[in-house]
Order: sequence, then structure tokens, then C-alpha cells
Amino acid sequence: MKIIIEPQNKLEELLVKILCKEETEEVHRLYHHIANYAQPLWVFKDGIQHKLYETDLYYADTVEGKTFLYTENEIYETTDSLLCIENNLKGNQFVRISKNCLINIDFLMKVEPFSNHRLLAHMKNGEKLIVGRTYIQELKNIVKKGR
Repeated sequence: MKIIIEPQNKLEELLVKILCKEETEEVHRLYHHIANYAQPLWVFKDGIQHKLYETDLYYADTVEGKTFLYTENEIYETTDSLLCIENNLKGNQFVRISKNCLINIDFLMKVEPFSNHRLLAHMKNGEKLIVGRTYIQELKNIVKKGR
């Protein structure tokens, strides 16, 4: 992949153009990544609203009806449901690993067997998350693709 930046004085706004031989899954992933980067998630911490970009999001989970978003060192809350967040991040590096958890595979370090035919996902920030049996195959497929 080559990346070229060409400043254009006449442009009114940022323009990103993807030139490719064919539309592959990698191209679509890049498109969604760029498109979503411009649209941050609005989250709360201690009653203050913050802007959170998907590239900083390690994982999201729902506990007792509340959705929390985790970065390397911070925990935020959102009014959006986990399903809404999943739909907004569709086509990117996010995958559901259980009924109440969605992870960013860019921050996945390793996966190991766990009890009851489940897996244990180790994240770069030290968190360990359980991958439910019904979500293992999807995670394996994404890891095999090298995403």
C-alpha cells in the first residue's frame, strides 16, 4: 500500500480518494475506518461529555443495562446500546465476543482456551475477556484474515 499526501489550496474540505485495482475487503475496511474516524463517539465520564475515536477504543461492554467503553486507561459510559455501537463500527476491526461485549482486534494480544469450550482474550491493556462459544468462529475467521 502506498500513501500519498498532496496539499491542494483550492479544496474547501478534506478529500480522501482510495485508488485500487479491485474492491476487496481490505479496501472496504479502510473506507469504513476513514469514514468513522471523522465521526467520533460521544461518551461521558464523571458527568462530562468527551469525544472518543474508534482507534482509541479497546472494547465495549454492557453491564446491568449500561454500556461502557474502555480505552487503554479510561472507562467511559454512553447512552448508546452495544448493538448501536456495533452497527456504527461495522466493517472495522470490531468483533462481538459475547452477548454483552465487543472488542477491537487491533488491541487483541492473544487468545487461549478457557473453561466450558470458551476462549480467553488477552487485550494489550492487560484486560482478559471471555469469548462465548457462539462467537468463537467469527473471531477465528477475522483473526485468520489478518485484520
